[in-house]
Amino acid sequence: MSEKPTNNLLKKAMSFLNHTAWGYVVKNLVILLIVIFVLVTLAGMFANLYTHHGESEIVPELKGMQLNDAVKLLEEQGLNYEITDSVYDRKIERGIVVEQSPVGGNTVKNSRIIYLTINAFSPRQVPIPDIRDMSYRQAEATLKAAGFVIGEVKREPSEYRDLVLDIKHNNLSISSGTRLNEGSTLTLIIGNGDGDGELRVPNLIGLTLTEAYSELSGSLLTIGGTDYDEEPDSLTTYYIYWQNPPAYNMASEGSRINVKLSADKDKTLFDESEDDDIFF
Repeated sequence: MSEKPTNNLLKKAMSFLNHTAWGYVVKNLVILLIVIFVLVTLAGMFANLYTHHGESEIVPELKGMQLNDAVKLLEEQGLNYEITDSVYDRKIERGIVVEQSPVGGNTVKNSRIIYLTINAFSPRQVPIPDIRDMSYRQAEATLKAAGFVIGEVKREPSEYRDLVLDIKHNNLSISSGTRLNEGSTLTLIIGNGDGDGELRVPNLIGLTLTEAYSELSGSLLTIGGTDYDEEPDSLTTYYIYWQNPPAYNMASEGSRINVKLSADKDKTLFDESEDDDIFF
């Protein structure tokens, strides 16, 4: 007896949904709500999977560890890494982690990137700054700021006291711009202000600047101003074609020889030293 009223109600409901305008609206609204519910549920599930919701790791303390060991530990904990910078400190072992972000002990999500700074495996190459004709105190500060170490300081006769005459590395004169390992030890040759003796000026025509420094290294003379007939670059070889004082003239101990250089070696065949005025 109870089934007939139920069936009648169901028939009326189906008729309402299928044969009336309001029934059509209600039916589509219900379908829309079901679709929205399914989409929201799926989106939440996907977001949890993508962001590893509920999964976290404690960042290990990596400072002081070798890079290989630090990477292995991070991989075991499901964390990624990226080397963002390197420094060079001769006092600590190469390849050691010196900084990390986030720092050890922080809680992060799984797969988080840990940014590392390591002590470089090899020193950087640093160009020698131009410190010739600079005061010793200023040259010392400039070299230290560039990452070099000043070893021995030698004095030689010169018109000016405490003026840098030459820079040497491993007993060889080096020109400005030469690249050496950061932390290299340099020897500075500075003037003592006593330029009394007379010396015969050697012939520098046809030599490179490095060869000229070597030629003068034992003569108590030094290179002064340098001028190029075109904008110099590190890939081209330049030759001295002019010098003042001219070759074979007499000069005081500690005097500076000004030179002009050119990439055209043919210019060295014509010595203009006696015809030009001093250009410095």
